Formats: sequence, C-alpha cells, structure tokens
Amino acid sequence: MLEKIQRELKTLYRETLSINELNKLSDPQNLSAPLLLNIQDSYLNSKPKVMFVGKETNHWLTKDRSEDKKGIKYLINHFDEAFEKLFHRYYKALSDNFGKTSNNFFTIYNRFCNGELGSVVWNNLFKMSYDQNKSEKNNFFKSSINHSDVLQQLSKDIFIGELKILKPDILIFVTGAGYDKVIKDFFPNYETIDVKIKKRLWKFKLKIDTKEIICYRTIHPYYYKRNHKIEEDYYQLILDDIKMNHAI
Repeated sequence: MLEKIQRELKTLYRETLSINELNKLSDPQNLSAPLLLNIQDSYLNSKPKVMFVGKETNHWLTKDRSEDKKGIKYLINHFDEAFEKLFHRYYKALSDNFGKTSNNFFTIYNRFCNGELGSVVWNNLFKMSYDQNKSEKNNFFKSSINHSDVLQQLSKDIFIGELKILKPDILIFVTGAGYDKVIKDFFPNYETIDVKIKKRLWKFKLKIDTKEIICYRTIHPYYYKRNHKIEEDYYQLILDDIKMNHAI
C-alpha cells in the first residue's frame, strides 16, 4: 500500500512539476525547491489520518549551493537527481526534528504525532517559498502569497492531488488568518462549522470527491512562540476537539 501511494505521489509531482510548467514561474532564482511528501507506514496506520499544513518552506535547498542546484533551478536543471533528493530531504527534516523542541514549527507538529515518526503528514499550502526580501538583512521568513497566480494555481493543483491520494480525515492549517484567502481559493465550497475564536481558531469542512474532511485553521507556531504569554494554546484546543468529536 505504501509503495502504491508513494508511486502515485511521484506521478502527480512529475506531471505537475514538469520542466514546461516550472519554466512558467517568474523570478525562479528566488524560488525554493518544492516540498515533496515522503509518506510513512505510520500515517497509513493512523486513525484518524491527520495532515498538518504550514504556509511554505523556508530555505528549501537554497543555502550554500551552486546556482544551478539552488532552489527551483535545481529541479529545472537536474530534474531526476533533484526529484529523489527532495524526497530524502523531506524525511530528513522529519527525523531530525522528531521529539525535539529546537524548531518551533516541529515542536507543535510533534504534539499531534502520538510519538510515531511520520504518523501525521507535514505539508504546506504553497509548494515553494519566495525570497522577495533578498536585499533585506532579516530575510529568514519567506512568503509565496504575493508571488503569482501561476504559483498559487500550481500549488493548488498539487495540494488537491495530494488530498485525493492520501485521503486525510483532518487538516490542521497553522497558517494564520492572513492565508485564509488562499484556503478559500483552494476550496471555494468549504463550509464553516464554527469560528471558535475570531482570527485565531476556525473550524470548517470540505469535500474532495466524496471524502469529507474536517479542518482547523489557527495561528502559526512561530507567532505562538513569540506571543504565547498572551495567546491561548489553540493546538491543545484542536487536539481536545479531535479526541472528543472525531476520534475513530
């Protein structure tokens, strides 16, 4: 089963991230490499199946590399080599941060994993991050939201394709209210269940084919880290709600 799913993901990525499609992206030298999912058996055995969704990657194969192997240019110039490397890179990020608290994003992600590596799929709304502040000193955080309609549509096609293959029961968007317009573009037929806390915790549902998926959108872990003294633990509220209402 795992081999079949990974094979379907690879087919999806090869079709949607073809050289022709990648060459349509503007300013490619400032785009990261794409996040390609590497699924584990622990996800297939989990109940309910959960996907944890961030905004976009930061510095995904963009640091300390030759220009033709940096970011999206790596995939354009060395497609097959980069393709396999990106699957390995995904798993390495999961394993390097598993059970650790040094990375704010993965500290929160790990709370949903029940002690099993990869039992929750880590994903992003945008497949690539955009270094639009390259001239500024503080350019660690990347944003793709204003790059182009082409990147947003490409990310949408891939994200929906991933959902059709992986069939999660629950999506947890830790993207903040600023990315709600992207979620609504991806899923125009969403239905709000409850705005539990305005701009902080929104519960809704959507359908992919005939599969209904319960969704939560809350703040990003880095924002929570900076403001945890004044913010509620929305992640625990989500965990409690899943346990109470959506346990399988």
